[in-house]
Amino acid sequence: MTTNLNAHEKAKRKRTIKGAVVFVLLIVLASAVVLYAQEYFATESLVEYKTTEIKGDTLSIILTEKTKKDSRRYGNPSAHTEEYLHDSHYGYFLELYDSSQNKSLDKIEFEAPVRKIQSTPKLIVFSSGTIWMVSTNFIQDKDEPGFILKFTIENNKIISHDFKIDEKYFITGIDDDCVLLSDGSTFGVTMIDRIFGCTYLDLATEKIVVIPPYNMEEKMSVSEEDFLP
Repeated sequence: MTTNLNAHEKAKRKRTIKGAVVFVLLIVLASAVVLYAQEYFATESLVEYKTTEIKGDTLSIILTEKTKKDSRRYGNPSAHTEEYLHDSHYGYFLELYDSSQNKSLDKIEFEAPVRKIQSTPKLIVFSSGTIWMVSTNFIQDKDEPGFILKFTIENNKIISHDFKIDEKYFITGIDDDCVLLSDGSTFGVTMIDRIFGCTYLDLATEKIVVIPPYNMEEKMSVSEEDFLP
């Protein structure tokens, strides 16, 4: 009697474990299907495009993003405030398009290198075929950095490059072909400031330039020497 009871318990335990494993697998499969469906039905929308002449050919560089708009959620009803969720980011597309031939030459897909995209990235394109993609960040939020990505056009293909700046810098602005940086000791600027000084990355040379604050006393002392007998 005891042997039969033990066998029955073992069979029951085996069925319980098997049921638990099947349940977990179903949950994992359902989650994967939901995630895939969300990305599949996400919308690809234009972010920015640039048209430039590269090695004698007029080409367009098109940046698009695949997103899914999240529903709006409400904050404090008594204060009449609303909180909007950011669109879900599923990836960027960078496309090289030849308008004269009306065809796409190349298109690559990649994800944002940061968890939270603080600002819509900007494209900066050089006639040499170098493409920069820059997203700035608010210096108050040091845990959410911006990013700088580098690409080049080689034989009508878009090539991604591993480009990094020192992690101490925050990307605070873009001024023409220069990316304004701050190490966190100052609030940061959004354009080159030759009066109070600034630090920026010159994308043309890929070098960081530091402009010291304008020293009025030093300039005045030099000017006074010009009037000395």
